[in-house]
Amino acid sequence: MVQKAIELKNLTLSYGKNWKLSIASMDIAPSSIVVLSGENGAGKSTLLRSIALLFKPKTGQITVFGKTAYLSEKSDRLIRKQFVTMVHQSPYLFRGTAKDNIMLGLKSSGKIKDYSKAKSLLRLIEKEDIENKSIEQLSGGQKQKVALIRALIMPVKILIFDEPFESLDADSRTVFLKICKKISDSGRTVLISSHRTQEVAKIADVIYNLSDGTVFPKNPGKI
Repeated sequence: MVQKAIELKNLTLSYGKNWKLSIASMDIAPSSIVVLSGENGAGKSTLLRSIALLFKPKTGQITVFGKTAYLSEKSDRLIRKQFVTMVHQSPYLFRGTAKDNIMLGLKSSGKIKDYSKAKSLLRLIEKEDIENKSIEQLSGGQKQKVALIRALIMPVKILIFDEPFESLDADSRTVFLKICKKISDSGRTVLISSHRTQEVAKIADVIYNLSDGTVFPKNPGKI
């Protein structure tokens, strides 16, 4: 029996009395590309943050490759290090160059030798040579690309991208989608929230639409 990448059971996410998202059950398979769609405020970002062990659900259980989340801070750190990383819609970058920021991810995972791979990916998605430019010199789209590459080279099994296309041009979006398809084919799971459903549907295995406080599966072939 193939182990599930992510399992959600009886999950409730909420902000006070004004917003609630309920999911009775959701299973995400390894090596799949899963897209979350829905209007602003539907809960896409919150659900992704919860799966990334950054927002504790009010009720229910999240399991990541058989490991139960939110049992303790120590176990959560271990799950994040081994299994999951997330790029937020407005990613945080540190002072220094584009290379410095990418290297931070590699150093934390002990994969410093993989920088050549990261550099190749960066040049693939960004034609201008920004490797040694300071973060302050980069455009919004270039900063987004640095954050995406920093995550893509992390040795984790699940990559989560929250609205990754908002600062990218059409060519860069196409390249990024091709990279996501390639890493999924190599055995990793990709979760993407996006308003550009028609674009992402081209590579999606499953699309979930968030609406009225719950989640509905959609057929990517009918988007």
